[in-house]
Amino acid sequence: MTTWLPLNLFGMFVICVMNVVNMNDGFKVGTIHIPSYVFFVACTVLLTGWIIPKSFILAGKENFFLIVMIGNVVLSIGGLIGAHFIFNSPITLTHMIGCAIALVGIALLTL
Repeated sequence: MTTWLPLNLFGMFVICVMNVVNMNDGFKVGTIHIPSYVFFVACTVLLTGWIIPKSFILAGKENFFLIVMIGNVVLSIGGLIGAHFIFNSPITLTHMIGCAIALVGIALLTL
């Protein structure tokens, strides 16, 4: 397994956690309330300031679009699963078609 794939998986986890925190309007650390917006900004800085540039460095510029596409597929499938199990959203045919199209996109990029 390449070293940039765990970064993309961690990015998906961060996005899922951001959505859970946003759903609950933030969280408390002891007696201090951390608003969801502050947490969202911190996670966004983490994603765009470290995960994406580090993935680019590890994969190299010739593979960058492949890792972006893999990140999108992981987010599509992970988002579908997370929406169902965390937010109780029903899985629809449109969601399944979107995940399938993303998988086809990866297959085309790896040819």
